[in-house]
Amino acid sequence: RDALGFALRSGYQITEPLRQSWKYTLRQDKVTNVPSTASSAIREQEGSFVTSSIGQSLLYDKRDDKINPKDGYFVEMENTFAGLGGDSKYVRNEWSGTYYYEVADKWVMPSAANGSTSRPWACRSRSACRTSSASRAGCLRKREALAASTARWARRPIPAQFACRSGQV
Repeated sequence: RDALGFALRSGYQITEPLRQSWKYTLRQDKVTNVPSTASSAIREQEGSFVTSSIGQSLLYDKRDDKINPKDGYFVEMENTFAGLGGDSKYVRNEWSGTYYYEVADKWVMPSAANGSTSRPWACRSRSACRTSSASRAGCLRKREALAASTARWARRPIPAQFACRSGQV
């Protein structure tokens, strides 16, 4: 897999601990050299796909020091919507947080947690995205299975191959 693209990011402080950021990403992914022994679902992913997405994040930060925290916590929520053109169409929500506790002088114990949900909102498979109602039903079942499998990938986007190309379904 090869990827090429860029992202523009901007953010601002809302209050002392609360910050909001916005991001636009345009990326092209190329999936090549898929083995002939791979499943048909994997082989269908071969090709070039464009992702155009916009996202926002809210960060609530109560750490005593941003670089070397000894006490405090931060929590962050990120939302990404892909489908502003391009081939990928998904919605992703991510949450993360870390708590810092100084257990002894110069010994800090961080505790972190994160999670994400992601949901394609259009199929990508050429064979599953035909216009017949039977194909659409199969496409929706495949999309649900892919969304469920990607929900456990913390902090990773749904790959472009999980969404339909523009104009399909």
